[in-house]
Amino acid sequence: RMDCAADGAGNRNPVIVLNGEEGAVSVLRNTDAPGTSVTFDASATYDPDGDNLTFSWWTQSGDVNISGENTHTATVQVPAGSAHLILEVTDDGTHNLSAYRRVVFN
Repeated sequence: RMDCAADGAGNRNPVIVLNGEEGAVSVLRNTDAPGTSVTFDASATYDPDGDNLTFSWWTQSGDVNISGENTHTATVQVPAGSAHLILEVTDDGTHNLSAYRRVVFN
């Protein structure tokens, strides 16, 4: 951020597009029946600086089985009860930056 302030250039955060919806802070709510599998697609996610991206899906609360946890597409089995799935996307630019999206199951 200081690089950007100094000369107007610097690394910017990735922009997450989850299931076709772009939004840095919006929460995606999932109401599929417990035990069903659902796939989340972040393949349209991009970095405004053209940096390479890494993807990490993890849970903040609840027990969620994740397949593809280090790819842009993850499949999960919908848990019984409430759980939070987090997508973390990090760029490889100078001073790596990350962006996050949350999926809430209830």
